[in-house]
Amino acid sequence: MRQREFLLEYVQFSPEKLKARLLQEPGVDKLDSFEMMPSGSDEKKEIMMLDARIKLWTIPGDKRFVRWLERFDPTQNNKYVNWMIQRYIDGGIHGLEDFGSGITQNLERFDLLKRKKKLDPEDADINKLKGSAGLSKLIHKYAEHKLEYDPKDVNVILDSPNYSIIQPKTYKASKALAAGTDWCTAYPDEFANYSKQGPLYIITDKKTNERFQFHFETEQFMDEDDIPLGALRPKVGETNYPVEFLNDHKEVSDVFAKLGKFQIEGDAWIFNDSERQVSVDKEGLYHRDPKAGPARTWNIDGEWNLGLGDEQREEYWVHGKRHREDGPAMRFSRNGIETEHWYLNGEKHRDPEDGPAVTSYLDTDTGEIDPGHYYTQDGEEADGRYERRYDYYVDGEPVKGPATNENYKDKLSNMLELAGVKNVERI
Repeated sequence: MRQREFLLEYVQFSPEKLKARLLQEPGVDKLDSFEMMPSGSDEKKEIMMLDARIKLWTIPGDKRFVRWLERFDPTQNNKYVNWMIQRYIDGGIHGLEDFGSGITQNLERFDLLKRKKKLDPEDADINKLKGSAGLSKLIHKYAEHKLEYDPKDVNVILDSPNYSIIQPKTYKASKALAAGTDWCTAYPDEFANYSKQGPLYIITDKKTNERFQFHFETEQFMDEDDIPLGALRPKVGETNYPVEFLNDHKEVSDVFAKLGKFQIEGDAWIFNDSERQVSVDKEGLYHRDPKAGPARTWNIDGEWNLGLGDEQREEYWVHGKRHREDGPAMRFSRNGIETEHWYLNGEKHRDPEDGPAVTSYLDTDTGEIDPGHYYTQDGEEADGRYERRYDYYVDGEPVKGPATNENYKDKLSNMLELAGVKNVERI
């Protein structure tokens, strides 16, 4: 420990600049509401960790950020931590999720090439590299792509003059196939994590020698730099399915279609697995003709769902906008209790005489609106804490809407009476 401190003094950085970068991380928009997330959920844990990092890492003089970065430096004296500090703060390393086995692997290769004097002089200074992408490209420049593995450890899905598609069955095969890439599946724990959910597919374009890794179950479709082929961080209505890539590589597309990974229905690409179905257009937006069925569906059993109960959902989208004319555009059900959201062209809308556009629940403890389900595992607590809510919208504007205050019950009753709804029992 003392030797490390002698060998390296870390650069000073501005806590304000670090905070500005952390506030660009995905999940920042959920910081104010993560306490409402299901207890124990992975998403809640991630948001809680981000909240702690923003508060603790940006204390002037605090060393937790650089100590965290040390785990990704493969050298004994942590000589690449300074580079990681600078490149994260200036945006050359795009996000915290980019730190991991991929960047460690590339730093290890860079250091080995440098120590063996195999780098050209202009490539030997890591500070000339502007980020993780530059580091990855340099490693690829010097890499010897010898994909050596035991044939018994892979399934060869396709081997044509233009492409190969290989499924690694073991960690050793995955490591060999990931050589020279930023894929975390070059490491045993990550390979095990992905492969238990579904097969990994390594695609090689033999004309360009580019490689890609697909994992349909987690919607991960990555290039050699571990950058998604679809949307990097999808917004509302977007997905990260690589429809453009599949359009441009028809031979690959045909193979995955035969494997049942997707089917084409008119102008919609429909991706399937055991729990869900997702339909998108050529731009990667949720899309399907509502008359043909929902663009998104999923079914989750109660054991997987943190003990909150069996859950079903279906959503209708047209080119990235929620839309359906003859029924709710979103229907959510948990343990037989349903909520409905009606949309036209992306706007909440329903003729008030036909009923509410949105059914949801009011959390009487916080005043927050839960769009579809309880954030509690205790049924008796849920019955006492949440109240059924009915909201009316026309072209996205609320009409005859209930107020969310202490007179909620009376105003709800009056609103329902005005809307011609009688004898509505609280669920």
